[in-house]
Amino acid sequence: MPTFRFRADAALTFRRRQLEEAQRELARKERDRLEASSRAERAAAAVSEAKTAAIPPAGTPIGAHAFEWQRFWITRLQREQGRDNAALAARDAAVTTARTACTAARQKCRALEKLREKAWARHLAAEAAEERKVIDDIAVRRMDARRRQRDHDNEGATA
Repeated sequence: MPTFRFRADAALTFRRRQLEEAQRELARKERDRLEASSRAERAAAAVSEAKTAAIPPAGTPIGAHAFEWQRFWITRLQREQGRDNAALAARDAAVTTARTACTAARQKCRALEKLREKAWARHLAAEAAEERKVIDDIAVRRMDARRRQRDHDNEGATA
């Protein structure tokens, strides 16, 4: 029986490489998203702290200049928070796209792996059938040899 050879092995290897690359890309996108999430959380915390710091203790006078400065400072922090949130949304979209690509690559790879498994099962079944055929042939030859030996013994006994 010839050795097992999967004809689409090159395609399977290619699909496996594609899957590995898609998984690496997904990991990079998730890392970038985590960093963007961290920046967005820090920006939200900075805005919250700035708003808390802008409220003077009761009875403390605050000048118009300081009030304007705090208002602009909070506005700047809110704009930075908006940019960080937009970057986070973009990273989320990139992760979703990368996850979709990874799923598609996994499906393509799995389809070829299933084909390989089925081809391997057919190969094993063919080997088993060939082995049964050889065993059956040996059994038939032994049976013929025994019959001939009996016939030969019977001819000698009658003569």
